[in-house]
Amino acid sequence: MEFYCTYQFKREFERLLKNNSYAEFEKDMIDFLKSSLDEVRNAIRIGGSDERPFLKKRIAGRSGYRVYYLFIIIDGRVYFSFVHPKTGSKGADNIKKAAVKPLIADVVNAIAGGTCFKVCISECGSQIRFI
Repeated sequence: MEFYCTYQFKREFERLLKNNSYAEFEKDMIDFLKSSLDEVRNAIRIGGSDERPFLKKRIAGRSGYRVYYLFIIIDGRVYFSFVHPKTGSKGADNIKKAAVKPLIADVVNAIAGGTCFKVCISECGSQIRFI
């Protein structure tokens, strides 16, 4: 599996890393990047098609984070679109239905425009890199 993200996801990821309330966030995302295909697929479908479902996944349990992504089954690619914590100073409820279509459009446009970042785990295995 390969992981990519939009600029919006990258920006929100970097904001969360700067906040001490979310010290475990990067480790939790690394654990997700190491997940099996079945674990990535085992998420709540909130939009998209059968071949390209747009999914919402819990990371680090109920009070952890929500990651939203487009999963392209044919290519085995995951395109992260948005992330938010459930608790802490930047905590938020799940996104509203009206926000799903713009998130899908954003990731589809990023794929078409070639503006996605590849998401990788560093050689030391403790940091996420965007290429």
